[in-house]
This record gives sequence, structure tokens and C-alpha cells, in this order.
Amino acid sequence: MRYVRNIIGGLLLLYGVFIIAYYGWVGVNMWQAGRNAERFLDLMVEQKWEEAAAIATAHSYADDPEKREAHRKAWIERMRGLKEQGFYLVGYDSVNAFYDDACVCGGHANLTFRDGERTVTYRSVFTGGLPDIGQLSPLNPLEEPIETNGWKTMACSGI
Repeated sequence: MRYVRNIIGGLLLLYGVFIIAYYGWVGVNMWQAGRNAERFLDLMVEQKWEEAAAIATAHSYADDPEKREAHRKAWIERMRGLKEQGFYLVGYDSVNAFYDDACVCGGHANLTFRDGERTVTYRSVFTGGLPDIGQLSPLNPLEEPIETNGWKTMACSGI
């Protein structure tokens, strides 16, 4: 009987160590994904389109370098076009990555856009996280909304 108790105790201890290690790994990945999103958003606020495009298009057309390069160039031109129209990201806060469906593959952030003379903050969602950002979509305005279709076309569908 004592032998069975020792085996059960050992298995429970092993299970506990596994759970702690697993959720520690998830926590580290959530932190890394949040930092990666912040790095991308910093580049967008600073209007460093080339560096931001490297993150935004990292996995697009992975098997075709020519298409990936064309996509990267088009992404940069579209972002410059939005800026020329007076629409651009001016700030962000509350970046949080989340764990869902066995991966850290998305999160939320508040994004503040300028459209001409107005600035509006949107509650937004991003996909990706490590190492790239797949989509970054403004969803719910925290104030009176502005037109975000140009941004959504770029940051949600790629082009």
C-alpha cells in the first residue's frame, strides 16, 4: 500500500511540476508577444514603414520571395498613402497578448489615430504575436468614431 501511495504522490508531484512549467511558458510567450506588438506599434507611430513592413509581412508568401517583396512594397506605399490623406497612428496603450486555443496568437490594444484634426482611440485586436503581426484591426471606438476603412484594408487583410 505504501508503494502505491508513493507512486501516486510522485505522479501528482510530476503533474504539478508540468502544470507550473507549462503556464510559466505561456506567461513568457504572452509577455514576448505583447512586447513584439509594442515594437511594431512603436514603428508605426514613428512612421518607420520599412521596418514595420518587415514585421507585418514576415510570413506572407513565405514560399515565394518575389511575391513577398511585392507585398512588402505595396504595404509601405499604402501606409504612406494613408499618411498623405491625414490618417495615421499617433499612439497606443493597454497592449495585452492572450492565450487562446493552445497558442499565444493575438491580443488587444488601444490605438489612437489622427484623421485630419481629430484623434480617436479605438479598442483593437491583433493576431500573430511571435514573431510577426498578422492583423491589427480597430474595432470599437472609445469616442466619436472616424473612418477607419483605409487602415482596416491594410492592417486586416494585408492589401
